Amino acid sequence: MSELRHQFSELCSRVDISSAESSQLWAELELKYGEVHRHYHTLRHIEDLCQKLQEFLTLCKSSEDVDAIQWAIFYHDIICDPTSSHNEEDSAALFMTRLSAHLHSSLVSQVVRYILATKSHNVDKDDDEALGLFMDLDLSILAASESDYAAYARAIRLEYIHYSDEEYQSGRIRVLQHFLGHNSIFRSTAFRNNGAEDSARRNIEWELSELAVQPLSKVIFA
Repeated sequence: MSELRHQFSELCSRVDISSAESSQLWAELELKYGEVHRHYHTLRHIEDLCQKLQEFLTLCKSSEDVDAIQWAIFYHDIICDPTSSHNEEDSAALFMTRLSAHLHSSLVSQVVRYILATKSHNVDKDDDEALGLFMDLDLSILAASESDYAAYARAIRLEYIHYSDEEYQSGRIRVLQHFLGHNSIFRSTAFRNNGAEDSARRNIEWELSELAVQPLSKVIFA
């Protein structure tokens, strides 16, 4: 995670956050993303999004958009309570508490909007290309290889292990069908043109078929 910490330090240095405060912010990120109940929404997830962002920087119109996406990546899952329905709101609030004194108000508002957008991923009618890219990055796991997607599906079930099989199946099926209901899961042309759309739909259909056959917890712990 040394490279990820370096990226975060670089992000902080661009807005004159002291090295001491940057270290404090990073320590909090490590603490939150290292919570024992997390199996997918960890710093590994953040690292993956930061790496993928490098592949699509040319899609960003300005350095401000790049900064907004990076801040949103680091803070969009900082609060992750599987029993709560307002993690995104709490994550946005924590981001504002920690960074409002350092960032321009317009950037704070932009990042907050991006974090809140992860609650539903309903941005079909939004013309903010940077937001679309951030959403696509966050959903890129849906287009992963079959083995990586299967590992992701197991990790999500583990994060929601407090739900019964029946409760989880019902909720998870609803989420997956929500994605399939969009004309396109991904918004940016780059994701649509690299085969991500087809891969994501194929993976989702696979998981739906697995959920229809047996509770996912039996697949995990068999």
